[in-house]
Amino acid sequence: MRKTIVLCMFLLSFIVAYSQTVPSIVIQDNKEFVSLKISDLDITVKVVGNIAETTMNITFFNAYNRILEGDFYFPLKEGQTVSGFALEVNGKLRDAVVVEKEKGRAVFESVVRKNIDPGLLEWTKGNNFKSRIYPIPAKGYKQLKITYREELTIRDKGFSYMLPLAFKEPIDTFRLKIEVIKQLIKPEFGSDNEFVNLTFEKWQESYTALFTQKNYQANKDLHCILPQTDMYKKMVIEKSTDTNDYFYIHLTPEIKVMEKKKPSTITLFWDASGSGINREIKRETTLLDGYFKEIGNVAIQLIIFRNEVETSENYTIKSGNSQVLRKRLENIEYDGATQLGCLDLTKYKADECIISTDGVGNFGKKEIILSNSPVYILNSNNTANHSYLNFIAQQTGGAYINLKKHTDSEAINLLSHQLYSFIKAEYDTKAITEVYPAIKTPVTHDFSLSGILQKPSALITLHFGIGNTSMFTEQISLSTQESVSGELLKQIWASKKLTQLDMNYEKNASAITALGKEMGIVTRNTSLIVLDRIEDYVQHRIVPPVELQKEYFGLIAQQDKEKKEVISNHLDEVVRKFKELETWWNKEFSFDKVIEKPSRKKEAALSRSSTNEERMVESESRFEDRERSAPVPDSAKTNDEEKGLTAISGITLKKWSPDTPYLQELNKTPHKQIYEKYLQMKNEYSGSSAFYLDVADFFIEKNEMKLVLRILSNIAEMELENPQLLRILGHRLSQLGYYTLAIAIFEEVLEMRGEEPQSYRDLALVCELEGNYQRAIELLYHVVINSWDARFPDIEIIALTEMNKIIHNNQKPDISMIDKRLLKNLSVDMRVVLNWDADNTDMDLWVFNPNGEKCFYSNPQTLLGEKMSRDFTGGYGPEVYMLRRAKNGTYEIKVNYYGNNQQILSGSTTIQVTLFRNYGRKNETKKEITMRLKDNKEVIDVGEFDIK
Repeated sequence: MRKTIVLCMFLLSFIVAYSQTVPSIVIQDNKEFVSLKISDLDITVKVVGNIAETTMNITFFNAYNRILEGDFYFPLKEGQTVSGFALEVNGKLRDAVVVEKEKGRAVFESVVRKNIDPGLLEWTKGNNFKSRIYPIPAKGYKQLKITYREELTIRDKGFSYMLPLAFKEPIDTFRLKIEVIKQLIKPEFGSDNEFVNLTFEKWQESYTALFTQKNYQANKDLHCILPQTDMYKKMVIEKSTDTNDYFYIHLTPEIKVMEKKKPSTITLFWDASGSGINREIKRETTLLDGYFKEIGNVAIQLIIFRNEVETSENYTIKSGNSQVLRKRLENIEYDGATQLGCLDLTKYKADECIISTDGVGNFGKKEIILSNSPVYILNSNNTANHSYLNFIAQQTGGAYINLKKHTDSEAINLLSHQLYSFIKAEYDTKAITEVYPAIKTPVTHDFSLSGILQKPSALITLHFGIGNTSMFTEQISLSTQESVSGELLKQIWASKKLTQLDMNYEKNASAITALGKEMGIVTRNTSLIVLDRIEDYVQHRIVPPVELQKEYFGLIAQQDKEKKEVISNHLDEVVRKFKELETWWNKEFSFDKVIEKPSRKKEAALSRSSTNEERMVESESRFEDRERSAPVPDSAKTNDEEKGLTAISGITLKKWSPDTPYLQELNKTPHKQIYEKYLQMKNEYSGSSAFYLDVADFFIEKNEMKLVLRILSNIAEMELENPQLLRILGHRLSQLGYYTLAIAIFEEVLEMRGEEPQSYRDLALVCELEGNYQRAIELLYHVVINSWDARFPDIEIIALTEMNKIIHNNQKPDISMIDKRLLKNLSVDMRVVLNWDADNTDMDLWVFNPNGEKCFYSNPQTLLGEKMSRDFTGGYGPEVYMLRRAKNGTYEIKVNYYGNNQQILSGSTTIQVTLFRNYGRKNETKKEITMRLKDNKEVIDVGEFDIK
């Protein structure tokens, strides 16, 4: 077991805000969230025409006396694309290669478990990039390099380039080099330039600026203007190594301005979810204030939404005075997750709709139901789903106003004027192909387009205007005689195609994956991976960087030649193990033999009193103590069912009242001020899922279920695409009866962790609760018939038992695809299931029976006939206890936190325990508990079965 202590990377809201502009590695140390120090930052910027490529070579320093695993966060703005990533391996930078996202995650997990050093860069929601880095040596350094590309837009007299530099701590060594290639006029820095002696110097046909300083705090953005002349070349052609001639056109069309008809009614949808704290609210309200002044008189319906639609309020704006509405907007409290699908625009009748949101849906339904009204989207957050917001605007004839891209005056023009757009391109389709954008695209300044030239020369005519009326055209002649060798335009073309495909992601998912892999671009479906050893590339069939490819292909050829064909009949093995379980089920056990019970002193020594880090949530009463009474065909009834436990046989859960500072504060607060007090404390505890679970339970006691759901949903906002957090949330939603929401959460986990059988099982069990029995059966059978990692021994048999229960208790499901040898319901008097949220963590389920015998991993079958499943030492569970015939008496249920070998340690592990009576019978009942354990070797009492 690795003896390194490594810390969790859950982001607090202030860390999210910080990392939205600069790269960072965030760690949690003693409940405080900090970024690792950057010891060396070398930034190189190359600009050719209006295309800029920025490379950041970053060295992080680990000041701790322990090895760390870190999550590297790198946010990008709209239009910026990662074009390269490299990670230090054995003292040298190694370039990453593109893999499918799911495969990248699976390979990363597999390699990390071998104590080998991989790196994985993924695109998460909102154009954020995240890389898992290991190891960062104790008192040592870790180097990485990331490159991103963007098209510069015209501002004033030239192209505008902005380098975000909001680093809060001094950097030991800071270097900056900006090279503007073939630039005729000397570039200029913005008036707020604080770099001492930083100027551009002429060098051959280019201009270069250099800056180096020790112990430098780079906390001001760098802005420079690249002036252009009339000689600026509008068109460039490159011949790529794939033999295609890629062309790129950039021009500034004549902009026509035409005011639109002033609306008399507007529906304003305001996203009040937790991510709102990262928006520029006052800038948004100022913009709306200016727009309403231009309109004069207008009726506003304000819809506030977050995890659900919250309120509808009406305001009347007269003579442009919107101060009442503005005050309301500026005093909204931001809390909860974002469910975009709770908005059905067809329910609201208005001349136009304005939606203020970043478009990052993370809860429930993800897509807005659109209407015929034009939709104007207002966003001031760097982290945003730009492609989806552009799609909404394009579909409805509105506009996407990205305040991180547009000035305030441009934004007002987009709201108050008819949309001026690129309408179409006309060309000979045999001479020119694959032109992007191929759809109507708003134009506020300049415009660019890319395609492939198939003949030596061709003409292309671009049309711009309002609606479908062409008001400005430009014809451009393309010729391969002007072509130069290069790969840059190929990447630009691919990025433009991906941008268009991503606007309708669900339809184009497979095309996005294929293009991302072909072009080496990170997309929603592809990632960049760095592996340490050539053997790892060979094992997982991932083509490595160029310098390793000769050795790689040699090893692949040798492996294929020597490989012996081994056929493992997985299904037959499952049948054999299921027959073994059936043999146990049919066996009669004696109730007479009694084993001496361990002394209570010895048992107490193993246990420890509950601490603030523990949490037990008793799932009882109207939420969790559900009595299942599914109809069973007469032909399916057995004597075993009729001999089930009587109603007087009970399940008792151990109650525990958490003694946390925040709950103490809430208990002292008057009822009307409780939610306000929670919001105040959220600033301190927002990085803890325990906080939201505990506070939600507090509000359950107050019967404030709308607030319960809102508070719980914050777990989805804590960190984008974190399966551990989502599993915690999904299980709790399921326990509270929010099955549809839980299914949406587990669907997302399945998409992220398809290599883990628990992802299918978790989803299946919630589908069963919702009544979608067929889907539940199919998901569980997927677990049964597929082979899984050795960390999950006999998961197939557990899933098979659960699948047969669902089949037995429900009328006529389709089971034609299931092997008949696997169809038998093994009902039992008692069943206990333990699940937990952490990978590489070993929890043990213990049951003490009335005879004094302990059923657990090293005594999996007792004299009384109890059966414990295989030990899951590698994380997640489930571990399952079953007893077909229960002797009268008390059965004590405990959980032991045996240990972990995580590289990431969250400080506590959340577990769920479910206790069933009469499992697999029509009178089945259950109770559920959620709890948290912190320390290795900790033992907690869960509950008891009292059989009479």
